[in-house]
Amino acid sequence: MNWKICAICFLVLTFKIFSSSCIADIIVADAELISWDADSDMLISTGGLGVQVSDMGGGTYNFSYYLIAYEYGLYSASEGLEFTPQYANSQTPLVSNNGIDPSFSIQNFSLNETKYFAYWEDNSWDSPDNDDYYGWVSLTYTASGLVVSDSATALGGGVIVGTYTQVPEPATVLLFGLGGFGAWLLRRQRKQQEV
Repeated sequence: MNWKICAICFLVLTFKIFSSSCIADIIVADAELISWDADSDMLISTGGLGVQVSDMGGGTYNFSYYLIAYEYGLYSASEGLEFTPQYANSQTPLVSNNGIDPSFSIQNFSLNETKYFAYWEDNSWDSPDNDDYYGWVSLTYTASGLVVSDSATALGGGVIVGTYTQVPEPATVLLFGLGGFGAWLLRRQRKQQEV
């Protein structure tokens, strides 16, 4: 096979991989706390998260499931965590609306403390998989109450908490490896032709 054809195929494959895992698959600042009633707010996001957050006073909040259009889970997280389907399947969420896992969680905040939470929102009526939404939200307790500091949702695959970076699917990582191997083969072939 002609090395130029191989190089063009490699470039097309590389572009396809990069375009499928770029920031276009991340929705930034999509979570928010909206006033729900006199005693609580609703933490919502793009894919269908609907967690009621009730102020119990003194930095104590009760997080409980409310909306049930899609199955979801809210998890305790830390910055840098790769929140993926594998992680979501291996951990018990703080709050879930699946009727099996906890339906509420008490969270305590100190003044000006920020906590990270990760959330999985089902898009395929199944357990967490690569077709679902994976997001994170940072909540800060201020003198005026709980506020969303930042958030992001990946449309499939997973997300690195505290960043706008989508976790590549294993197939994408494999394709990167194959692309690198292909480039090495092309270079080797060109060197042999020059000799």
